[in-house]
This record gives sequence, structure tokens and C-alpha cells, in this order.
Amino acid sequence: MSVLASRAARAGGDDPVARVPMRATRCYHCGADMGVSVHAQTGTCRVCHRPLTFSDVRVKMVHWGGVLASCGSILIEKRARSIAKVCVAVEGVTILGEHDGLILSGGPVRVGDGAVLRGGVLAPEMAFGKGAVVEGGPFRVPCDPIGRLNPDRAALLVSKGRPLPTLDELRQMPLIA
Repeated sequence: MSVLASRAARAGGDDPVARVPMRATRCYHCGADMGVSVHAQTGTCRVCHRPLTFSDVRVKMVHWGGVLASCGSILIEKRARSIAKVCVAVEGVTILGEHDGLILSGGPVRVGDGAVLRGGVLAPEMAFGKGAVVEGGPFRVPCDPIGRLNPDRAALLVSKGRPLPTLDELRQMPLIA
């Protein structure tokens, strides 16, 4: 019985936790399914005990860093720029501005009109708008890398001044599951 089903079964009782609206999501580290409150922003995975961000991420101006991750979706708005070694989103990534780095997505990756993507993509599906600029690689579509590739290990492979990892290097990364 899943977490959501067990809470729904208790909903008829006096349990205040059972009345909290829940949503299903996955851990972007190990791929474990879990139910979390719709109001939760952050938490930990019940299986691998690593920290997670549950809320959707919006990049409005500039973001740079090692790993940009969310159990929801990631939106890079127009005139925004994201420079992340690895971008991990369970529900998908939408790029309307610029993104530099590897994308691991459990949902669709959309590159909007006039948007720029420099890097590789591993995702179940990908869509491009008019005038979108896509450079780099590797591109592996369709695939579901969530829970199969370690985002922290992938960030180490994508070091400054080094090209993005090849598919062979990504295949050699240890599986977490």
C-alpha cells in the first residue's frame, strides 16, 4: 500500500495528518516514490535520507552553481541565465532564457522560442521552439535518468574547462538504486 493510499484510508478518522493534501513525487537521488504534503518546500528522502527540494524552481535573473535540483519542475525565464554543472528536475525543465550545463529530467525538456541551451540532455522527451539554439551534447532522448544517475557524481564529471561527459562516461557512473 502506497503512502498516499494509507493516508487516504485513515482520512475518515481523527488523524489530522491524514487530512493534509498530498502529492506524489520521486527522489532525484535514488528514484524512490514518495508522498509529500503539497505545502512542503524541502525535506529528506525516506529511502536514501538525502536532502530534497520539493517546490518548483524559477530562475528569474542569474543562477550559477554545481547542482540545480527539484522534485518539481525548473523554469528558466526569459532574459535569465543558468550556469549549473547539472540541472535535475523530476517533472521537467522549461528554458526560455539561457542554460549552460547537463540536464537530467524525468519529464519533458522544452527549449522555448529564441532560448539557448548549451549542454547535454537526458530526458523522456524534448521540444524546441522557433529560433532555439542548442549546442553540445550528449543527447539521450527518450530515457529516464532519475534515480539511475547520481547528480553529484555527474557534477564532478562536468568540471570547469572540461567538455561535457560522453555517454560512455555517463554509463560508467555508479547506479544508486
